[in-house]
Amino acid sequence: AKRRLKALAGEGRLLFFCDIHGHSTKKNVFMYGCNSNALGSSLFGTTDSSLQTKGVRREQLFPKLFSERCPVFSFHDCRYEIEKKKENTGRAAVGRECNILHSFTLEASLCGYDLGAESSEPCLTHFTTSDLEMVGAQLAKSLAAYCADESQQ
Repeated sequence: AKRRLKALAGEGRLLFFCDIHGHSTKKNVFMYGCNSNALGSSLFGTTDSSLQTKGVRREQLFPKLFSERCPVFSFHDCRYEIEKKKENTGRAAVGRECNILHSFTLEASLCGYDLGAESSEPCLTHFTTSDLEMVGAQLAKSLAAYCADESQQ
């Protein structure tokens, strides 16, 4: 798999990598991404000047778009730092070795989600199969929209 990913990256055909997991302690659906400090690539630290006023770095663009489309996805819970013990995770290895900007781990909590609660006291709700299917569908739709936006620039 690694050899194939590197070949696709070398051909300029690898835009996005996403490893999908369940998370045992944090709530909601969220992503772990990569950043310039962790991978040593100027690609990752690039900030689109049109987004600087919004405070969104390039590696955060896809998670931000996804959060606008998926009601159980929490942009706030996303992290982009790679700790020393996480340097060999799929997202870090693919981001570093294939030099791609969008290399993520998508995490869905085993605990459920607390987004969209009406009261000031968030209520934890367990994910249903339909919730998780919706996450997958919105992931695909968000990626299609992101690619369409990128190709127009």
